[in-house]
Formats: sequence, structure tokens, C-alpha cells
Amino acid sequence: MRFKPFWHKRRLLQILASAVAGVMLATSFPQAPQAWAAIQVAVPTGISNTIFDLTALNLDSLNIPEQLGRKIDTWQPDGIVPEGLVIHIQDMHVHPEAQRNIAQILSYLHDQYGVTLVGLEGAEGACDTTLYSDLPDPPSTEQVAQLFVNEGIFTGAEYYGITRPGTVTLWGVENKEAYFEHLKAYREGATANVRAQAVLVHLEQILAEWKERLYPLALQHQGNRILTFYVPSR
Repeated sequence: MRFKPFWHKRRLLQILASAVAGVMLATSFPQAPQAWAAIQVAVPTGISNTIFDLTALNLDSLNIPEQLGRKIDTWQPDGIVPEGLVIHIQDMHVHPEAQRNIAQILSYLHDQYGVTLVGLEGAEGACDTTLYSDLPDPPSTEQVAQLFVNEGIFTGAEYYGITRPGTVTLWGVENKEAYFEHLKAYREGATANVRAQAVLVHLEQILAEWKERLYPLALQHQGNRILTFYVPSR
């Protein structure tokens, strides 16, 4: 199930399993703001996420090509065998080159480490890509998928799932009700912020007028220097 709207605005891409050990990766771009609304999420059963032997897990040995991104952090519990592995890929939303790098990271993790389950922000449950991947002309399908990535319609994960059918399961990790509740709160906050900024600008103009009337000239100059220091563009 895919959610609209907000599906492409803010998305957290994860490779998901029963999380008690994890690796954080970043694409080769600045980090984008992250938001998610997932609560208790059911992970599909019957899918082996990696070929890792969790009894001898060594996250130091997990790496990706440096032209695609870098490993930021790892964690695993001491003294117990992890129940699963999570690889968290930080995303830059609606950025074509970043999305292509994510697709290549997924390809690398699948081919080298046997990752088969990809969790997506902005969706709940199974994400079916067969509408595109089952089209009879794969080269044309890939061209269209690339175009949709460039336009910000497809993510790197969707592109990979469409152009490499059968390699991974795309699974939305959101709770639909919580997702739209958080989306509503975000939009209401954004609207309130616009109103608040207008009020602040008006108050600032009033204060500036009173400063000119009441402050000695030297104090006005000092205030302007302080303001320029903290707000250089003014």
C-alpha cells in the first residue's frame, strides 16, 4: 500500500530485519531531514534477510564502495547472538543522483551480502512493483524508471525493485493512521509557522521604530552591530 501525498517529500529508506544489530550508511550527499511515523510494524515472515551468520556477526567487515557512500556507525549487542540485522541507509529525498546511488547500494548489498528485504518509509505493507517490472520490454521499462527517478516519482529502492525483479521484497514500514496523523500535524505546524513569522516581522518593525525614538544614537549603532553579527545578511 502506497500513501499519497507526502510519499516523495520525506522518506527514510531502510533495509529491515528483526533489529538488534545495525549498520548506518550514508549516500554520498549531505543528509536530508528525517521524519517517520512508524510504530509497531509487522515484518513479513518467511523472508531470510541476509546470508550473514548472526552467530559470528562482524559488522566491521560490512562495507560499501566509497563512490556510493560511507559507513557512519555500527552497533551490536555484547554477549548475545543478534536476532537479526538492520542496515539503515540515509536518504536525500527526490535527488536523482542520490537515488541512483541508493539503487546501486541495494544491488551491492544484495549481491555481496544476500539482503532481500527493503523497508520503505511512506508506505505500509507490501509494495508491488510488478505493474512495471512485468512489462514485456525490459530496456524500455528501465528507461521509463530512470525518467521517473529523475522526476522524483520513483525512489532508488523502487527503481531497483522494478529493474531487478525478484531480488528484493519492498515492504512499507509505516502505520497508515499514525503516518497521516503526523502529516496533518506537520502541515498544521507549517501553516502556523507562516502566521507566526508574519507576526514577528510586524513586531520587529514596531520595536525598530521605538528604538529610534528612545535609544541614544550610540546604543542604536551598537544594537545594529550586534544584529549584523548574528544575522549577517541584514
